[in-house]
Amino acid sequence: MSRYIGIVGTLAFGCAIGLQAQAPPSRAMTVTGCVERADQVSGAVTAGTTVDSLSFVLIKATKGTATDSRMVGTGGSPASTETGSMYRLDADVATLNPHVGHKVEVTGTLISAPAAASTESVSAASAPKMKVDRVKMVSDTCGR
Repeated sequence: MSRYIGIVGTLAFGCAIGLQAQAPPSRAMTVTGCVERADQVSGAVTAGTTVDSLSFVLIKATKGTATDSRMVGTGGSPASTETGSMYRLDADVATLNPHVGHKVEVTGTLISAPAAASTESVSAASAPKMKVDRVKMVSDTCGR
């Protein structure tokens, strides 16, 4: 009987390890940019998608912290490669509303990947979506 329990336990453990190995990798990231209300950001909104004053986006986004974006590479340009990106932010209104117009660092998880590369500019409705874990104000103003 104890041999049977040992075999079942080993199989269960093996299955758990196998399932963990198949789980998608975490897309945790930090992005620096300017918080704006989605309905205030210019850009085309496609049919069937709406944005309102309770939805927020991070514009002029660069991957990494504010310190990372100030670092200059050997070519004399900022280290980040995604300047000008936009992210839809998924967080409580009370968390984001005080930061509208501020430059912030947002740490969270990417929950919808960016649309395939195209020649069209990203709109508030089509930008990748980020589940916000933490917001840290970098500056109370953001260059417009």
